[in-house]
Amino acid sequence: SESVLPWGTHNGREAVQMFFIISGFYMQLILSGSKYESVWEFYRSRSLRIFIPYFISLALVAAASILTGLIFDKWLTLSATVNQFDESGNAGAGTVFATLTNGTLFFQDWVMFLKQTPDGWLAFTSNFRNSSNQLWHFLWIPQAWTVGVELTFYLTAPFLVRKLSLRALLMVAGVSLVSRLWSYRELGLTEDPWDYRFFPFELLHFCYGMIGCRLMQYYGSTFDRLSEIATRIENKFGRWYYPILVVAVLICLDVH
Repeated sequence: SESVLPWGTHNGREAVQMFFIISGFYMQLILSGSKYESVWEFYRSRSLRIFIPYFISLALVAAASILTGLIFDKWLTLSATVNQFDESGNAGAGTVFATLTNGTLFFQDWVMFLKQTPDGWLAFTSNFRNSSNQLWHFLWIPQAWTVGVELTFYLTAPFLVRKLSLRALLMVAGVSLVSRLWSYRELGLTEDPWDYRFFPFELLHFCYGMIGCRLMQYYGSTFDRLSEIATRIENKFGRWYYPILVVAVLICLDVH
């Protein structure tokens, strides 16, 4: 939506990057505790939580696309794949690669960095929105590229959480930030997907969440006291607490 009450909403890019921050926070929270005794137990848990819903969604999307294609000649997210076979009679490297990522979920974020050349081969693009034969059109669930980034983070999360000190984690975040800025200035990689979907650059946001969780854990007693104060205030004002809180927030936003 454009706005909610007096303030604007975050756009899709900001929402995804906030999702990465939340993911970093949550991975730090569960991996720093005793929930998973081994790294493989963590990987197994993540796999069940991701791949089962994904493959169910993929099956539903494929079934709906095939059904509407056969009845109305509208192939929905399968359109690019079907058209590729209709026009050239063969798949091409780009179509094959995208189909493999559809079936495995891995490397879907890589698709955003590639285009298919007229002879069917793959090539990198500095701005996939302005390139012809954009490979992401061959993704059957295009939004799943974010999960591709998540899978890469999950592979590194046990090491980042359990092996790195706070200082080392801050260094990783710093290297990610400096690398992003250097690529902007020296290489001119200022367009999508390089400013938005490249894991080494997006690692900064995961680190933000992990650092935030560590600070919360370190200052846990302070947060507990603040929670107790908030509870006492809520009990004092009773049912008027939340209306007063909403009015206070609206006043602060209007002043800002």
